[in-house]
Amino acid sequence: MTSRAALLVCVLLSACSGSAASPSPNLAGPGTPEARAVAAIPHEVTSQVVTALFLHATMRRPSPADLALWTSRLDTQGGLEQLVDTLLDAPRFLEMVAPKLVADRMTTVPTRYLFPLAWLLKTMKGPGGESIYYIKKPCAPEAVDVVKPWWEPTTRVKVCKDAHRPERFFNPNTKIYCDSVKSAPSEELDDFCGCGPNLMRCFPTAALRDSFNDSLIHEVSGTIADLTRQNRPLADVFTTNASLRDRNSETIYRRWKTESLRLPELAGVDDLPSWPEKGKWAPRDMLGPDEHAGILTMPNTIFESSGLRPVMKNVFSILWCSEPDSTSVKTDEFLKVGGANLRAGEGWQRLVALPVCTSCHARLDYSMQFFQGYLDVRVGEHYEAAGQRTGSMNFYARNIDDFRGKDVPTPLGFARLGMSQPEFGECFAHKINRHIYGPNIEPDDEDALLEGFDPQRTTFRGLMRTALLRYARKRLSGAHPTAIDVGAKAANAVIAPSAGTELPLSHPAVEIISDHCMDCHDGPDANSGLDLREYLSKQMIPPETFNKILDHVSARHMPPMGSTLELRKRWELLTELVSSEFRNDPAKRARAVRHVVGQDRASSTYPFEAAITAIEDAAGVQLGRASRKRTNTGLAASAKRFIEGDVSPENLQFSPDFSAATGLLALDACKAAGLRDAALDECLARATDPALYVRPAPYRSSMSRAP
Repeated sequence: MTSRAALLVCVLLSACSGSAASPSPNLAGPGTPEARAVAAIPHEVTSQVVTALFLHATMRRPSPADLALWTSRLDTQGGLEQLVDTLLDAPRFLEMVAPKLVADRMTTVPTRYLFPLAWLLKTMKGPGGESIYYIKKPCAPEAVDVVKPWWEPTTRVKVCKDAHRPERFFNPNTKIYCDSVKSAPSEELDDFCGCGPNLMRCFPTAALRDSFNDSLIHEVSGTIADLTRQNRPLADVFTTNASLRDRNSETIYRRWKTESLRLPELAGVDDLPSWPEKGKWAPRDMLGPDEHAGILTMPNTIFESSGLRPVMKNVFSILWCSEPDSTSVKTDEFLKVGGANLRAGEGWQRLVALPVCTSCHARLDYSMQFFQGYLDVRVGEHYEAAGQRTGSMNFYARNIDDFRGKDVPTPLGFARLGMSQPEFGECFAHKINRHIYGPNIEPDDEDALLEGFDPQRTTFRGLMRTALLRYARKRLSGAHPTAIDVGAKAANAVIAPSAGTELPLSHPAVEIISDHCMDCHDGPDANSGLDLREYLSKQMIPPETFNKILDHVSARHMPPMGSTLELRKRWELLTELVSSEFRNDPAKRARAVRHVVGQDRASSTYPFEAAITAIEDAAGVQLGRASRKRTNTGLAASAKRFIEGDVSPENLQFSPDFSAATGLLALDACKAAGLRDAALDECLARATDPALYVRPAPYRSSMSRAP
């Protein structure tokens, strides 16, 4: 059997057989430990805590020297605090972990709309052998312009006149701007637009064009990293006018200004080379009032999708951790909107009031009115001050009846409203806790981060510090752990209710559902067609509805983040539902509660980024985060083959899929290290050890309930 085949068999078997992680020891000593108490804790446990803190803060396991150093320091006064502060000052936390937790894919994936390959210049030879640029087709030697190119303004280049056209900014025939994705040469039907002043819409090489994609990402991640390094309030991330940007990103903003004001030359083209290539912190030009709102109006965010509505969906995912409510819309209800332009036109005003649409569109469509100065990429890719609304604009959350306030209809006005809602703090508490605990978050974990939360004062670094210290102290305190044995419990088979048998609803369950669910699930127009009135009145519920409620409530999809159903109450509802199903079997009931409420399922793993780093370290191949993120070679290309990198931490488990993915990445890395035969097998054994990936078994001191 080849090494590759043997590896796949082994990793798949290990994921199913429960060999991933052994239970942590049950340590004595309640409460937060003093330094003297830490000395009495077994070395295995303190070592485990130090390792976990390194992984949570830097996505990398400590070196043997660091592990020995910090394990010994934990029993000194202030040793734990010193370790956490050191980790939060580490470049990997500031430049990788913090940006990803704050803005997720905006810091890792460039928008595909700003720089289509269609704007790549081609070259032909002139009469004297000189290069002449063109886009669609070569031109006659005399039909050329001599141009100062934006990428090297101290030089001059020749370009075909039909590829230049510096005076054209807006196509009156198609009613779209020349920087629109639809105006790119491969998309444009009437051959109206060109590269514009100083060829600002075009690129001489694919490498230069690709470097702009890196810059889009770096502006978002670099700005977050710099604000975190300065320990600035969270509000600054979403309100600052300044950003940390390189020369490419500055070129984008100057292009916006040129397009908007229809300037004959790219704004500041002559001094563009003096902008530091690696970037600097600087304010952004304002073409309209309150045009900029932190990372929300950076190119990689505001032009991430085709249309403002999907952009708002991404924005709310960052601000509120909210996802659209998938609902069953009947054709006759949808047709009531009429022939209006629902995607980008005024049809939104009818859409937000439809009962089947309001749970998403009241929030998204009113919010996108704050960003009307930013064009749809199918119309243009810059800011037009004339399009920005004036006066004031309402702001809604769960539906058209959930009015939260009003502000000036600008991006900054939106940011102020969005951050002032409870969903904002709850989202950031949840982001950090799910990163640290995976699925095993307890109510007190979120309460600890929300205590005194104020976006104008609370910092991301401060939240992370509180969470890491709390995690470490919980594990060192001796709270009773619940072991998780991969594949050892067939909980799903036990939990499933008997087909055709209605389940009773307890009085506490009826009260919680009545208080927290009926705003959306009362009557024939209920969200997703789920009307709960009848079930509450007779206090019985069908199995299929039981399963639907159980799935959505346990996943925190319903009610959504920011609802009045706090985590503690959510646990209570889930416990009541499961207890009703297994009311006559205490043992099964206890197992079901652990499974549903405590997420006691397959072993939870650290984020996939930490797994990639562990593989690199085990194989001795150090590509670094920048290489993984910003190139398509080596281990980076391998990692993109798997979906695990996009899975939320609370859903990432040591499953056969995860085991196979890490196994294949390990094989790639060990081969890249030049290893063969026995050395290759030894490398694979190190890099596929489940202990590298699996979180320690959780300590659930507050969720035990007697059968």
